[in-house]
Amino acid sequence: GKLCDQALAQTPRDSRLLMIKGSALISLGQWEGAVKACEASAQADPTNNYARYNLALALEQMKSPKAADAWKDYLAKAADDPQHQQLLPDARRHLEQLAAQAGK
Repeated sequence: GKLCDQALAQTPRDSRLLMIKGSALISLGQWEGAVKACEASAQADPTNNYARYNLALALEQMKSPKAADAWKDYLAKAADDPQHQQLLPDARRHLEQLAAQAGK
């Protein structure tokens, strides 16, 4: 965390660093911080689909009403990204689970 924050102090809009920070916060269960870092990462680089995936994951863990839209956004943006073909089925499962929970 500290090294990432130091690097971000030098380059605050570095999408990769922000995504790494978001991933680290997800692994620590710090969902709100993860959401902020992932949102900033996606804003800094609109092509960063890993940031979008992590954002949707963090929002889902927070039980945010924005989670389904975040998964839809990820699926739309990453559909043609060859680096994300393995993550797309997982994202669809998350979205289906949210839809099933909303239908209860």
